[in-house]
Amino acid sequence: MSRIKSVEILDAVTVVRLGENVTFTNLNDVQDDFARATKGIEINNIVFDLKEVDLADSAGVAGLINFLQYMRSHGKKSRVALANVSERVRSLLVISKTEYLFEVFGSVSTAVAELKVGSK
Repeated sequence: MSRIKSVEILDAVTVVRLGENVTFTNLNDVQDDFARATKGIEINNIVFDLKEVDLADSAGVAGLINFLQYMRSHGKKSRVALANVSERVRSLLVISKTEYLFEVFGSVSTAVAELKVGSK
């Protein structure tokens, strides 16, 4: 079963919908599923839709940070956004002092609109 519910391109922004929590126990599977789901897609700006993610632990946050670092190390000036972030996940970002790394939006449509405008 894929932990990535869907990947779609909306107005040149890649939207990745995660289908379950992201924790130490499944992080490698999530990363593998992400690699398979996005193979052949050129990613510039990306939104991770966390609507179905109620829980993430420090490993899950580290996985998002690793993705961000990978994009930047490959010369991408990508913007990485999170949408539909639960209060539990938002609290973890604040506690881990990593909330400043990501743009956080209340919805995918708002995130896509903002990232689309910022990429012009």
